[in-house]
Amino acid sequence: MKTKAYIALLLVCIVWGTTYFAIKIGIDHFPPFAFLGIRHTSAGLLLLLGMWFFRRKDISFSRKTVRPQVLPGIFMVGLGNGLLGWVEQYVPTGIIAILFALVPVYVVGYNLFVEKREVFPKAGIAGIVTGFVGVLLIFGDSLPRLADRSYTLGLLVAFCCTVFWAAGSMISKKNRSATGPVFNTAIQLLSGGIFLLLLSLATENRMALPPVTPAVAWAMLYLIIFGSLIGFMAYVYAVTYLPLEQVTIHTYINPLVAILLGWAFLGEKISVNSAVAAVLILFGVYLVHAALRRKKFRIVHTKPGDVPEVLELYRAGIALQKLRGEVYWPDFTADDVLGEIRRRGHYKIMSGHRMAAVFSIVYNEPVIWEDTPEDKSVYIHRLTVHPDFRGKGLFGIVKAWMIEEAVRCNVRTIRLDTWSGSERLTAYYRKSGFDLVGTRKIVETKGLQQHYKNIEVALFEIKL
Repeated sequence: MKTKAYIALLLVCIVWGTTYFAIKIGIDHFPPFAFLGIRHTSAGLLLLLGMWFFRRKDISFSRKTVRPQVLPGIFMVGLGNGLLGWVEQYVPTGIIAILFALVPVYVVGYNLFVEKREVFPKAGIAGIVTGFVGVLLIFGDSLPRLADRSYTLGLLVAFCCTVFWAAGSMISKKNRSATGPVFNTAIQLLSGGIFLLLLSLATENRMALPPVTPAVAWAMLYLIIFGSLIGFMAYVYAVTYLPLEQVTIHTYINPLVAILLGWAFLGEKISVNSAVAAVLILFGVYLVHAALRRKKFRIVHTKPGDVPEVLELYRAGIALQKLRGEVYWPDFTADDVLGEIRRRGHYKIMSGHRMAAVFSIVYNEPVIWEDTPEDKSVYIHRLTVHPDFRGKGLFGIVKAWMIEEAVRCNVRTIRLDTWSGSERLTAYYRKSGFDLVGTRKIVETKGLQQHYKNIEVALFEIKL
């Protein structure tokens, strides 16, 4: 899986960097709004068609499922990517790609300064400042060309495109949907594509549309098949099987690909100031991502007031287990959680003011591990990670905490169990340093949840 995931990530790094070049080829011979409107509408329809044949059960057309995706689609696809096509008539593709590298910085900056949801290290703030210094340098490098009103307007609109894309991403994140990412993306592509076609009807002379040349046709096909369909599926695959911080490397590579293609095939010059600006912006993005990775997580006791949020996390975890075809937990009740809180065995992992994950701890397992009353270890159960924090290494943080707890309690092992039929979890726990010490079929479930009955569990431990 990892090899395929790295191949998928490589595709994202290269393909998404080439889309700026392909858009430039297309809009040189065809009106930009019409060109990109056709591209995104076609990609959205093809995604839905593919779902109809292969995953029909995931298609759910209703106001509740479609409406949350319309506004993000207009912002990201219509205003973010669609206006970019107009901008490429006047601004070099490399500069546009460099500006788009700042999108993650905008999102973090909004959370930090507006919603105040990020507890951010100084290095991260330095990254935001460094990135914007790079933007100012790009604008400063463009001073000799500011007399060209089209170029100046194009540069300002390019900056607005990145803001629209960031805003659409944040709206999409907030608009939770019961449907999957493929369906949501299809609706967003359709929303943005239809918006662009309407914009084309209003602003572009449809009576004077040029003939579709081979260059336009090939650029269109490339953007639909590679830029939208293969690029998106590769990104989803990479995010599924690789840590998110690894996947975000495309943020640095896409602009470099765009700059090189613009220089090699479009005759775009790379000035010293532009090169320095690119380095500053990419370094700023790197500092922000590094700060996010280093951001401290706190493990503290869960409180009774946290129970509704804990139950919501459990429901998200159960949904993921069902999606993966694994043995899934029962629906836990508030009393289940309150009982663990009262015995001081339930913990939450906090990132700033957000609950990133929860888990429970016991020190003796007479049923699963057949412990005697004198046996003692640190056992973890039901680690459940919030969807926003999956892939951020929280299991490693919990493992380190378990080792510290074992040392504090003067015990020699930390242990966990999982469904023995899951090769994925078995491989993951082994990679994390746990030894598989055996399997056991649970018949007697006294003191355990009923989902343990008659299943075989794999037993893992680390001896200290």
